[in-house]
Amino acid sequence: MTDTMFGVPDAVISEHTHDGAKVVSVMTFAQDMEVARRLRHSVRVWTGEDREGRPMAIIWTAGLRSGRLLAAYEFTPGGE
Repeated sequence: MTDTMFGVPDAVISEHTHDGAKVVSVMTFAQDMEVARRLRHSVRVWTGEDREGRPMAIIWTAGLRSGRLLAAYEFTPGGE
């Protein structure tokens, strides 16, 4: 059995910010979402498929007042 996050099996999580992109752990993602919740940031989720038909998800956070994008998280299938 494989772990699935947002419908993506064995997801690799890439965090994209103004500083660039990096792979993050599930724990780091969860901590970031907790901070976003506490600060009342806007969090949006998109799920679908990439151009090759593989499942993927995008989660992005924006500041409550400014609406400025703070981070986007890309979930893509792992093990490929």
